[in-house]
This record gives sequence, C-alpha cells and structure tokens, in this order.
Amino acid sequence: MVCLALDDLSICEVDAEAHEMRSTINTSLSAFIAFLGVCENGYPFALHGGDYDDDDVYDDPESLAADTVHKAFEELDPTVLDSGRFWDWFLSDVRSGDHCD
Repeated sequence: MVCLALDDLSICEVDAEAHEMRSTINTSLSAFIAFLGVCENGYPFALHGGDYDDDDVYDDPESLAADTVHKAFEELDPTVLDSGRFWDWFLSDVRSGDHCD
C-alpha cells in the first residue's frame, strides 16, 4: 500500500496487513508526482528510445528504456533508488519488458 507519511510528507510503502512501513518510495509528494510523470510520459518504455552515448551498447530496447528512466529518476530523487526498494523493483520490471508494450 502506498501512503503519505505525515511526519515528513514522504511517500512510503506500507504493509497492508501489519500496518508497518516497508520503505520510502519518494522523499516528497512532489518527487513522487514527478516520478509518475516520467512513467506516464515514457510508457510503453521500449518504444520511446532513450538518451544514451554512442559508446553505450544495448542489445535490447528494454535495457535502454530502464537505463533512460533510471537517469531521469536520479535527477529527481536519487536517494530512493537503492537496491530492493520500490523504484528498483519497477526498473527491474522495465528491464525485463513488463512495461514495454
């Protein structure tokens, strides 16, 4: 479950049964809205290409899409991209093609 934390106005993932916070999704509501904007404007991700250097090698459009979204996320709220957290899982899904069609 996604919730707004009233103490610091961050967006958190909460276990629906235990009512305990799992992790911070974004550090603010405005960052969460910006992340959703990246997602909305990029879907379906693999069809939009991406911003990459000529030296980058991408064998599949899903990896390019995931890296492009990751770069956009880093500019907005980099502290929430740690391994095993909400947006890391999302990017893993993009990389595997779950949000690419």
